[in-house]
Amino acid sequence: MRLPLTLGCVLLAVCCLLGVGCGRGDERYEAAPSTRPEPGGTAVIAFPAEPDVLNSLIRTTVSAGQILALIQDGLADMGEDLIWRPRIAESWTIAGDGQSLTYRLRPWFWSDGAPLTAYDVVATFTLFNDPVIASPRRGSFRHVTEAAALDSFTVRYLFDRVLPDAVGRTAHAILPVHVTAGLDPMRVREWPLNQHPLASGPFRLERWVHDDQIVLLPNSRYAGPQPLLERVVLRIIPDETARLLALEAGEVDFVEELPYGAAARLEAEGAIELQRVQGR
Repeated sequence: MRLPLTLGCVLLAVCCLLGVGCGRGDERYEAAPSTRPEPGGTAVIAFPAEPDVLNSLIRTTVSAGQILALIQDGLADMGEDLIWRPRIAESWTIAGDGQSLTYRLRPWFWSDGAPLTAYDVVATFTLFNDPVIASPRRGSFRHVTEAAALDSFTVRYLFDRVLPDAVGRTAHAILPVHVTAGLDPMRVREWPLNQHPLASGPFRLERWVHDDQIVLLPNSRYAGPQPLLERVVLRIIPDETARLLALEAGEVDFVEELPYGAAARLEAEGAIELQRVQGR
């Protein structure tokens, strides 16, 4: 059975395969015990665009962001209810005057076995703000004046004013300082990690065949729940008609944003299962 995806969010598809309940229409439901996902298998997703780079500092495409969301965790993550919840951080505290926020990190590891610490977080914040790198996300840190590692598991951010969304301003992507420390910021577009990033999330990059496919495997060092899937294959198919044909031919399991007429026809024929999702 083939499952197309709406709202242009490949991440939601993979979350469903990780065991998160998916909705039909306006309904949200928990799968019955007999239909809960079993470990194993490969999901083949028709991906509409190749990412530019897999480096959160300089990436400019939505497709890169979708892939990075699967291979790199942040300090916190916003849920469908728009509430921030811990990821790498186990907790955080906003000072009484509202002008600092302190995160306490969980024990965490990069996919090469190196520990992910507060020093990675602070070094990444510095890179985001480096004018030489000229990150397109540099403006997100306006009014965030400093990040400091109080110890290996504690990071404190200082603000020049009270921020309405302090977690959103500071729960940024994290890069491995044991890799970036030896790289020249002036040559950021040539960094090896642009094509071969380390993982801190549930999946790691196995290979990237340009203009063809990206293959993700479970990250065995992930500190969170291990994904159920053995492999995720993102087949890069820019043409909408070609994606639809691949779905009908059984060459892919997921297609996002099907044309309305085609979705209605295929659903009526029983050829697909159409999942309608809300929110983010």
